[in-house]
Amino acid sequence: MKGAFVLFGVLLYAQGGGYNPYEVIGEDDGSEVTTPAPTVARREEITIRVNGQPFEWADPLIIGGGKTYTIHITGLKPRSKFIIRLFKAGQSAGATHFDANEAGELELEATLDKRRFQGTAEVIYYPSSGKEVRRRLKVKVQ
Repeated sequence: MKGAFVLFGVLLYAQGGGYNPYEVIGEDDGSEVTTPAPTVARREEITIRVNGQPFEWADPLIIGGGKTYTIHITGLKPRSKFIIRLFKAGQSAGATHFDANEAGELELEATLDKRRFQGTAEVIYYPSSGKEVRRRLKVKVQ
């Protein structure tokens, strides 16, 4: 009796026009489009642009005080930290950190005081390769 119900159901489905005896069920016909997740190229170094211009690491790094800077950093490990520590006469003068987004980018806008500062900065970041990079350089704010 159970087999008769199954046969009856198959016949009803076939008469409804939705049955194709040549259709292969479960085969990918390419009609489904999936969007890939954003990928980050694995790099050993990051790219920094300040006010739209490429940034070059310099020692000493001389910065003009009282100005606003737009900083765009790419090539970071997704959701990693970008840490800046300042030292004056060997003593800690402050620290801050910023978090990269899931694409490994960081967009900052910073306005510096007109106060003069001369000391050492340590920048710690993680490029998309995942290895920690530490840079120490002298900084002078004029």
